[in-house]
Amino acid sequence: MLVDILSYIKCIICAGKLELECIKGDEDCIEGFLHCDCNAIYPIIDGVAIIVDDISKYFSSRSRVLGDIFVNSSESMKKYLRYHAKNIKKTSMDVYEEYSNLFKIYECKIEDNIKYLLSINTDFYEKIVDTINVFTINNYLDIGCGTGYIVNNVSSNLAIGIDKSFSMIRRARKYKKKNREFIVADLFALPFKEFDLVSCINVIDLFDVDVVIQSIKKSIKKDGYLILVDPYDFRDAKGYPLPLYDERGIREILKIHGFKIENDKEEYIPWLLKINKRSYILYFCDLIIAKLIK
Repeated sequence: MLVDILSYIKCIICAGKLELECIKGDEDCIEGFLHCDCNAIYPIIDGVAIIVDDISKYFSSRSRVLGDIFVNSSESMKKYLRYHAKNIKKTSMDVYEEYSNLFKIYECKIEDNIKYLLSINTDFYEKIVDTINVFTINNYLDIGCGTGYIVNNVSSNLAIGIDKSFSMIRRARKYKKKNREFIVADLFALPFKEFDLVSCINVIDLFDVDVVIQSIKKSIKKDGYLILVDPYDFRDAKGYPLPLYDERGIREILKIHGFKIENDKEEYIPWLLKINKRSYILYFCDLIIAKLIK
């Protein structure tokens, strides 16, 4: 974790200042802890800060990840992980931790046999980057960053990406550019102070929209911007479609939460979601630019 981003993060329990205890590393802490006066402790493992409210619960669905990082950890980190491992409850493995091929969902590599199809995916991310780069911003946050393509390509002086998947964030850090950082954090407990611009790409249809926007709003400066992109593919617990919101409904919710909509016209940006080698889903995503005015 870059030491320079300490001024941007806070404790998710009390919103207090975090102090860094670096065991390995210098300007980029490879292993250590973030401490708060409220006694909250967040580990930094393999350069990845894990800022979640319950580390035992987090690793309950990531037992293989825990085993992998435990082997190469220092004695103090092993002691910390052993303590929390006692409270781990057996649950199903998080799909984004178990299958490394799912990284390809977020990547823009064009394979020879389907160049045209995958170029659609490249265009999707480039469209978002181009939209963000219109703004003159000093700092930027991407929620649900995957492997970090957007964070690495925006023109902001500082850019941070978060994702719940440790494997995604570790991969993103492997290829990160200067003044870029990636953190494990929860959308509903964001450990950040306010940013000039925040983006949330293809996430809101997975959760309660009101709750998502309320959480995101806390990390945006007044007169700052939110870039929201989504196919509005809302589904119930069994996977059946739910026609909850459309482009008008989402824009009205944003207005209720104090945002001014900068683009009223619905967008249709093609996004190709790779399921496996022979299976893809083609969505058309809307893109909303919203300014926080109250």
